[in-house]
Amino acid sequence: MGPSRGDQHAQIQPDEMSRDWLAGVTGSCLWLALMGLVVHGWCTLALAWCMDKVLS
Repeated sequence: MGPSRGDQHAQIQPDEMSRDWLAGVTGSCLWLALMGLVVHGWCTLALAWCMDKVLS
């Protein structure tokens, strides 16, 4: 009983660390995706504006 409880305690530390790491990576990916969407939106608007100027 004693050793198994010790093993469980040893497993908790890496689990928490990997969870924090995963949360950090997920947050970064979401931030990058958001920035990509914003940049993509601006580029699309600029392109549409340019096409409008060229065609008219």
